[in-house]
Amino acid sequence: MWVLLVLLGARADHGDSGDCHRGNSRRVRSILEEHVWPKVKSVGYVLPEGCGLNGESDVFLAQEKKKKRVRNRLWTCLECKKKFKSEKWLDLHLDRKHKHLLRNTSSVCLGDLCEIFDCESISQDSSWRPSTCNEADVEHERIHCNNIAHTCFPPDQGRTAYRLHDEFIEEICNNVRCDHQGTRVKLFDRNHYTGLTVMYWILFAVCLAGLAVFYTVYYMTFGDTSLPRDLRKRRGYSRWWSWCGKSKSKIA
Repeated sequence: MWVLLVLLGARADHGDSGDCHRGNSRRVRSILEEHVWPKVKSVGYVLPEGCGLNGESDVFLAQEKKKKRVRNRLWTCLECKKKFKSEKWLDLHLDRKHKHLLRNTSSVCLGDLCEIFDCESISQDSSWRPSTCNEADVEHERIHCNNIAHTCFPPDQGRTAYRLHDEFIEEICNNVRCDHQGTRVKLFDRNHYTGLTVMYWILFAVCLAGLAVFYTVYYMTFGDTSLPRDLRKRRGYSRWWSWCGKSKSKIA
C-alpha cells in the first residue's frame, strides 16, 4: 500500500510531461513571480518564446490554471468541478483526465531551473539547514544561468534587453556560488535586505531624529521661557497686593 502511494506521489510530481518535475516547476514559478517577472514587465519587455524563463511556455501552465484552492485542504478542478482533499491528488486527476491541457510542443520546463534558483532552500522554513555546496556543480549551473541570460535578454536586442541581461547576471548568475562556509549563497537575501530592511531602518532613524528635533524645539519654546514668565506674573501680583494692603492701612 505504501509503495503504491509513493509511486502515485512520484507520478503526480512528474505527470506525463516526460522528465519535467511538476513540484520543482511550481517552486520556480513562484520564485519568478516574485523576483523576476515583475521587473521584466515593469520595463515593458517581452520574453522570447524559447526563453527558459517564459512562464507562458510552461508545460504545466494550462493545468495549473485549472486548479483552485477552496480552503486549506480542499482543491477544485476548474475543468470538471471535481473536488480533492490535496493538491497532489488533483495533480494526479489532471494527468489522468485532462492530459490534453499539457503543452508538449515548444514547451519550457521551469523545473530545470530549480538548481539555479536553489528553490529547495527557498521553499523551506527557517529550520531548514543547507547541504554541502559543490563547486563543480555550482559552476555548471552558473554557466547554465549565463546561457539563459543570453537567450532571454539578448544584449544586441536593444537597451532594455541589454540592461536586463546585465542585471540578471549580476543579481542571480554571479550569486550561484558557494560561500566561505561551503554552503550555497542564498540568492535573494542580499537584495531583500538592502532593498527593504535598510529602507525601513533609514525611515526609523529619520523618525527618531524628527522626534528629537521636535521635542527640543518644543522645550526651548515652551519650556524654559514659559516658567520665568509665570514667575514674573506671580511676583507682579504679590507686589500689587502688598501695595494695596499698605494703601488701606494708611487710609485707616
